[in-house]
Amino acid sequence: MKYISILILFIIILISVNAHARTGAEVHKDVLKAAKEAVAVYRAHGMSGLIETTQRCYDQSTNQGFACVYLDFASRRIAQLARAAAAREGRPVPKRAFFDNASMGARLAPVFIQANMDREKSHAYVRVLTPIINQVVEEKTLHKP
Repeated sequence: MKYISILILFIIILISVNAHARTGAEVHKDVLKAAKEAVAVYRAHGMSGLIETTQRCYDQSTNQGFACVYLDFASRRIAQLARAAAAREGRPVPKRAFFDNASMGARLAPVFIQANMDREKSHAYVRVLTPIINQVVEEKTLHKP
């Protein structure tokens, strides 16, 4: 499965090669870093810490936009996993508006625009990126540091 993830990351690079010159290894490293950070923040500060950290990344970012995108997707996946776990225990947790498609899209759009990615390229990027980040987050949450 790890090799499939690496292959998919190379596909991401091919999709966005004009947008930002990054190697597959660099993207993979950034995705792992974002997932690790998101899991650590969640364990230490819960959902409100994830939201604050993710928003701060965008607010303070001048050139690390895609690092914020990866953090955003990792945080969103953690929110989904937390809601599902709570529901299984009979504790319904309301969905956080911060991670809704519209809210997330508003944060992602400037990053994609700055990277010269049109709507089609950005959607393709997100379609490929989402399952990769979800898998990495799930691996990080299942294995304690």
